[in-house]
Amino acid sequence: MPADFSGTWTSGKSEGWLDLLEAMKVDKSKLPADLKVTETITQSGDSITIVTTNNKDPSAKKEVTITVGSNFTDTVMGHPIDCTTAWEGSTLVLTGTGAGKGKSTRGMAGGQMMTTMEIGGVMAKTWWDKQ
Repeated sequence: MPADFSGTWTSGKSEGWLDLLEAMKVDKSKLPADLKVTETITQSGDSITIVTTNNKDPSAKKEVTITVGSNFTDTVMGHPIDCTTAWEGSTLVLTGTGAGKGKSTRGMAGGQMMTTMEIGGVMAKTWWDKQ
């Protein structure tokens, strides 16, 4: 059964982001050490809307709606990535197609949400705390 990600989540522990940025050829200085990201998620069936904000740039609000089972284009660190979407058990999986090949997952681990992003064999993970 798919997970329900509804709620407001704040980024906590993360790992591998500097290596992933390097693999994506993104300037590492664009990721402040004390960056905190908040995701507000509403979910109804296979429709998931994620509103993302951060503590460094209040104007940098991003909203994306995913319909699981459909394709969509996301922008990650300024790079557009075409994705397919699917549930694998209770985990949401986004798989990049074309030039943006890679994989992103969103699932639950205990009381936390965990997201991963993998490109070119390099993986970054973030654990999120529900507010």
